[in-house]
Amino acid sequence: MPLKITTNKFRHVFGQSTRKDSCFENIHITKNAHDSNFAAVNPKFMAVVLDGVGGGAFLVHSINQLGRVDVNAPKICGHTGPVNDLKWNPFDDHVIASASDDMTIKVWEIPEIGLCTNMTRCVFELRGHARKVTYIEWHPSAENVLLSCAFDYRCIVWDVGLSQPLNVISCHSNTVFSISWNYNGSLFATSCKDRKLRVINPRSGAVLQEGFSHHGMKSCKVVFLKNNRIFSTGFSNTGSREIAMWNAADLSKPTYRDTVDQSCGVLLPYYDPDINLIYIAGKGDGNIRYYDVSGTAPVFLNQYMSSDPQRGLGQMPKRGINFSRFEVARFYKLHTAKRLIEPLPMIVPRRTGEFCEDVYPPTLDINPALSSTEWSSGIDKDPVTISVKELIEKRRSGSVSRVGVLRTFTKSLQRTQVVRPVQKLQVEPNVKNVPSSLYNIHKLCTDTGKVMIPSSSQQKSEHTHQFSQLKSNVFPSKEYAAQEHTNSANLRENLHNESAEEYMRPRHQSLHGQLSSIRLQPSSQSSKTQQLSASVGNVRAADGDHHAPFRRDHIMRSSKTGQSGIGQTIKDSKSTPTAVVAQVAPHASGNNNSSQNPSLSNEQLHIAYFKQCEELKALRQECKLKDKKIAALENELFLFRSNASNL
Repeated sequence: MPLKITTNKFRHVFGQSTRKDSCFENIHITKNAHDSNFAAVNPKFMAVVLDGVGGGAFLVHSINQLGRVDVNAPKICGHTGPVNDLKWNPFDDHVIASASDDMTIKVWEIPEIGLCTNMTRCVFELRGHARKVTYIEWHPSAENVLLSCAFDYRCIVWDVGLSQPLNVISCHSNTVFSISWNYNGSLFATSCKDRKLRVINPRSGAVLQEGFSHHGMKSCKVVFLKNNRIFSTGFSNTGSREIAMWNAADLSKPTYRDTVDQSCGVLLPYYDPDINLIYIAGKGDGNIRYYDVSGTAPVFLNQYMSSDPQRGLGQMPKRGINFSRFEVARFYKLHTAKRLIEPLPMIVPRRTGEFCEDVYPPTLDINPALSSTEWSSGIDKDPVTISVKELIEKRRSGSVSRVGVLRTFTKSLQRTQVVRPVQKLQVEPNVKNVPSSLYNIHKLCTDTGKVMIPSSSQQKSEHTHQFSQLKSNVFPSKEYAAQEHTNSANLRENLHNESAEEYMRPRHQSLHGQLSSIRLQPSSQSSKTQQLSASVGNVRAADGDHHAPFRRDHIMRSSKTGQSGIGQTIKDSKSTPTAVVAQVAPHASGNNNSSQNPSLSNEQLHIAYFKQCEELKALRQECKLKDKKIAALENELFLFRSNASNL
């Protein structure tokens, strides 16, 4: 493409490579062939899709922790299929949405300090697509409005705060290659495999404009520009890569079309609406071209050249760039072969060290202009902007971040909701669950399971009453957990103390020795049995407790006279199928009368021995289970106390 001389003030923008020690190393970036960025960044965190087997996982890492990333660093691994797209919420730096091959969209909430353990529980799970979800985009000015497309040829507009689709758009006849909102979110544009561009009303689903785009069958990308124009990248019928500009009011023919080169990688566009620059990065290329798109035709400015190919780029919002270095953009380049993510700032050269207002016009703020309810009712507003000087002052004071609606306590009632559409994507009624922090405590302390509170406008007062009762039942569980800890500790002490060793283990060893001697002397079985029976005296029957486990009072004990001390009461199998072991009273001289005690057969002695072995094993197993439950309760109590301020 011939170079054109221009007087644009950004014509000297250059990309500056970063040293390896200032990059993110040891990250196993995905090798998925999907035409996506596979990375998303904001001023606090960086998210990148990882390579793995058995489901989709992605890494969320602090943007300031450069260097080598631990291979066992915590990950988000809640998807059962590969992750195709990631997008941070533009109004909350701690909320990220992910689209996956498992036909779901999941919204995750990242803690203030980042991930400490692997996260598998999402805040919202949106189900509405019949095939794998490919791309997602947050609304530019309305909070909690999300647009998605999938291989089922549908586009769905979601209200994430209610976990419900606002509209299902089925106007495409083939796979959707890309989606893009316009500046105020009143329209969105799509490119499709049927080689058509469409401008769609998201509220009604009506196709306002439609026209043929690029003649090639490969992937075509589209960006809705600020001046009501559309920029697209694609392929010609000869396989050449090309770019085009369109008027959104008339897609019958492009206002500009030009060939870029003959490479085969998909061109990924990245748009900066503040200064009307668009960056073009080829998948598998090392170059990044940038154009001025403020007019009716794009004007080539310059390009960043590198020999290292990129898997994708993550674009930092203007709120996160370094203004003191005169950065106008910053990308995070994915090096798959090197397992490296390289920060790549785009810098406009300036001699003076003072702030230049002509380089930094007002940029997008973190505050939304509309709520999802206002937008769905038909109101449109441009995104809220803020001057860069004011943004710098807020950054110095530490008040740039914002807690979005999804992270407030009132909205936490809607967490972990699953929207499952039935025929014709008519979604079931919304279900409000208990917050995850409360539900874990409630689940461990009671056996009632998940408490579901149906959402309905007619039963609003009833829901408030039910949730108040639920909170009153859940919060006292701290005392219950403490009491459970005490009871379990007492049980362990009773099971493992010295008296248990004195009364259980020696008696089983003694009984085992008696049975061994009987087996070794088969000729004297009858006399040995009579001798054992004669040593039994004052057998006390069980006091009606016929349930296992047996009480300690019924465990066999030996007398201090050195005799065998084995006693047992075998109940009639017709009345009670379980044999109950009775306690043997201390023997007194002259009270050993064999005629008063029934003789015990060899089979009965075997039954008594193995019954007590089973009981001892069951008691030890119960002690182990109690220990595990205590550890789980202590962990939950620690998490409960740490999250008490948010509740």
